[in-house]
Amino acid sequence: MFAVLLIIVACSIVFTDVTRRHISNHQVITVAMLSLVISGFTAFAPLACLLALITGLVLFAAGAFAGGDIKLMLAFLPAIQLQWWSLVLMMVAIIGGVMALGYLGYGWINNRMQAVRERGLPYGVPIVIAGFGGVLLSAG
Repeated sequence: MFAVLLIIVACSIVFTDVTRRHISNHQVITVAMLSLVISGFTAFAPLACLLALITGLVLFAAGAFAGGDIKLMLAFLPAIQLQWWSLVLMMVAIIGGVMALGYLGYGWINNRMQAVRERGLPYGVPIVIAGFGGVLLSAG
């Protein structure tokens, strides 16, 4: 039941991120609560989450990620067992990299590279896919 709700919220996040490049705080809070319920609150590692928060703030300050992307990743992490974190982060990087290549290819083919760069990537898509996978692995 909660997994279905998480899928619905995840789909709404993907939609708003792709169409408006925006991830709302309400969506992020809902993901965090549903992820924790699905995992049975057994995966939460406070110090690791604090380290992830600090890393996320550094990446945000460096302009590498948007604030919504960092918040979304942090919403999934408390429900993902530490043993799966590296896999989840690798999945985000691989899916995001493939997506970036697709966007760059689109910009190059259509001679719209500047527009693609200005609009940015909807990184919520790979975060949702990998984060949901990590929650399911941890709950399993």
